[in-house]
Amino acid sequence: MDGTETGRSASRYVQELINAGYLGSRTGEQGKRLLYINEVNSKIGTIPTQSGIPPAPERGPETSIPEDKPIENKEDSATLFQKAREFWNEKGLKPECRDIMMRCGDTPDILKTFQHYSWAEIRNAIGNYYWHKTQAGPGYLPPAPFGSLGGFLKTGVERYYDDDALDQQFKKETNK
Repeated sequence: MDGTETGRSASRYVQELINAGYLGSRTGEQGKRLLYINEVNSKIGTIPTQSGIPPAPERGPETSIPEDKPIENKEDSATLFQKAREFWNEKGLKPECRDIMMRCGDTPDILKTFQHYSWAEIRNAIGNYYWHKTQAGPGYLPPAPFGSLGGFLKTGVERYYDDDALDQQFKKETNK
């Protein structure tokens, strides 16, 4: 079992990740199945093909990609997770991330974050969260307890990636 509340088996979970396009599978030497993480090459809205390479996104009115976020080539998700882990630990955020890979239960949500945000935006989000936790002062609401780097990557990047939004989201309202 993979420890999920639904009690699904690890092999079923891996198959779900393959079906969703996050993982790829091929037969290696001696007929053994080899798994690999598909490269994250796009923003939201593309699904990898059988070869593991996402099709080129369509440009048109039906595209769900925000206009203010251009499509750019990305690093693979394992590299992004390692960079985020190193930066999180470098900043001294708690709890320290000792995971060398994403946890199975967190993987789909973290991969969605990696599809939508660049490394620069993720790094900026971690830096803004660090500032909010350590230097924001009494004029700001307390930061959300994400519990771990995985928790932050699932829901925190969206809240912290934009410097301009910090005051709007976290500054305490003053009665005039």
